[in-house]
Amino acid sequence: MPAEVDVQAIRKAHKQEAFARTYGFSLASIRDWEQGRRQPERAARILLAMTPRNLRP
Repeated sequence: MPAEVDVQAIRKAHKQEAFARTYGFSLASIRDWEQGRRQPERAARILLAMTPRNLRP
């Protein structure tokens, strides 16, 4: 399990709304993670760590 993930780098491949809808995150959570106000919980970090392998340009 990753201790940290770079949410912004992962999300850049998608529009923020599409990214949130695809992975079931709220826009507020994504913004909080990107701006460092909060860190994703364990389950979200695991999903985010797997996401780059599944992204298609």
